[in-house]
This record gives sequence, structure tokens and C-alpha cells, in this order.
Amino acid sequence: MKLFLIRASLILLLFPFSLFAQDKLIFAVDIIRHGDRTPSADIAYPPHSWPEGLGQLTATGMQQEFQNGVGFRQLYVTQEHLLPASYQTGTMYVRSSDYDRTLMSAESAMMGLYPLGPGPNASQPIPIHTEAQKNDPLFFSFEKQGLPLFQKYVFPSPAWQAENTKLESHYAYWSQVSGVKVDSLYDVIDLGDALYIRQLHHVALPQDLSSDDVHTIIAAFQWSIARLFYPQEVSGPLAHNLLMAIDDYFIDASHTKTHLKYVVYSAHDVTILSTLSALGAPLDNQVPYASDLKLELIENDAQQDFVVISLNGKPITIPTCASNQCPLSQFIKIDR
Repeated sequence: MKLFLIRASLILLLFPFSLFAQDKLIFAVDIIRHGDRTPSADIAYPPHSWPEGLGQLTATGMQQEFQNGVGFRQLYVTQEHLLPASYQTGTMYVRSSDYDRTLMSAESAMMGLYPLGPGPNASQPIPIHTEAQKNDPLFFSFEKQGLPLFQKYVFPSPAWQAENTKLESHYAYWSQVSGVKVDSLYDVIDLGDALYIRQLHHVALPQDLSSDDVHTIIAAFQWSIARLFYPQEVSGPLAHNLLMAIDDYFIDASHTKTHLKYVVYSAHDVTILSTLSALGAPLDNQVPYASDLKLELIENDAQQDFVVISLNGKPITIPTCASNQCPLSQFIKIDR
């Protein structure tokens, strides 16, 4: 008996328990925010010309997304063997919102995932799918669909009103020195976005704007963009179609009704913010460029399916499930 226990102990030392685990990744979804970009609407003073144009992906943003793709290859091809070493039609699907920066982000990420192939210069082109912004069923319009919900559920809220009251005495001055008309906290979002990007790219800021003002504006912008999606009355409708599409992928994979293994959505910070809030896990601040919201369908040794959720490598706890591991049967009920 002692000899048996000694041998068993040696086996456990040589082969850790994790190697015996039967958990298997059977499907994965990555929702990525586009990489570093130029301002969508820049400030007037001092004037600056962005070579890429407004709202466009920069070389830094391309590299950020390429590194995302390198990480996807390490995880899905090398580590988990979810995807084949070389691209195969039908194993994956890439969907982007209809913006240059998200389309280019998707392309950059796919170059990292599948860097070699039969194309020009030994490249591997990957199909990127999109639909026109005006009728895209998955990715909502910030102004057309979002703004009416913000006006109803966010702007009247105590937290939003308190922040607006705290800052409103500065609005006239900020408008004057930046050339951006600021009448409300909602207007601070565009101003803060432009200042944040100028700081990142070492572009001149308004000379009459103090460093304290710049810090205050950027902090307010990053808080406000997340707060817009905090109420589930907002995030639920806006993220509904995307979550339903993910549910359908997971259900088909669970029932082995599809050869598809992997889906990438290339979108925006508001996509990630609204999705997490709809799942009951809202964020308090904006997500960085090239952020990655990962949803993985795992089958355990009892052939039970779970959805595991993480943001930029950190587990996200879904309150309904009391952890970041949610039974599939429970996950698909969250936003229905």
C-alpha cells in the first residue's frame, strides 16, 4: 500500500493535476476595440493636421491589433488547438463595424493570427465581413440609437447630474480656449477624446488650458463614456442583437451543429462597454485601445458547457452566475 501511495505521489509531482483536467475549449469569441486612432472631432486651437485624417487608425493602432492577433494564434492554434495552423475556410468568421479604423484593426489582427499563406508576399488574406452603418443589426449607432436612451435614462440620473454640476462652471472657458462648444457633460466627451489623443501623440494643447483642466476634462470624458452604458435599460437594447448572435454560435457549437470554431468582432469601446453592462458587469471607466473582451465556450469532463469571460486577460464576474464561469444554459438567458 505504501509503495502504491509513493508511486501515486510521484506521478502527481511529474504530471500536475491540470494535465488531467478534461476542460476543452470548443468555441471562442473575441470582441476587440479598434487600435490607437486620430480624433474623430479635433479641437480648433491650436490647429493641427492629422496625416491619416480624422477618426483613422494610426500605425501604432495597427501594431496593437497585430499583437492581439499574435496572442490569438498563441492561444487558439498553439495552446488550445482550436484552430488549424493554416487558415481553413469555415473555421472562423470575422465581422467588423463599417468604419475604416475597425476594418483595418480586423485586418491587422488577422495578420497576426495567420501571418503566412499563399497570397502575395506569402500573406494570408482573411475575409472581413461588414454591413453599412445605417442598417447594421449588430453594432448600434451612437447618435441614432444611443442618444435617445441616454436622454431618457442617463442624463437625468443623480450621478450624471452631480458630475455635470461639478464641472459646468468651466464649460464657457473650455469652449473659448479650445474652440469646441461645451454646454453639457455630454459635450465634454468629444473635447476629452481630442485632448487625450493629442497628449498620446505629443501634439500641442490649447496654451490657455492648465494641466489641471486637461486632467479634469480627460477624467470626465473617460468616466462619462462608461457611465452612458451603465443602466441596463440602455445597454440591454443596444447589445441585445450582438449577444443573441453570440448565443446562437455557442448553442450550435454545443450541439456540434457547426464546423465554425471562432468569431472575431472588430468594433468600439462602446461595444465592449454595452455588452458587459448588458451582462450585468458594467465598467466604471473607458476601455483602452485594442481591448479584448473574450468569451470562451468550455466543455468540462462531465460534458457540461460553460462560458468563461475575461477582459484584457482579467476574469469578469457575471453576477447572475456569481463568477466568470457561467453555465451555457444560464448565460443564454441573461439578455433574453
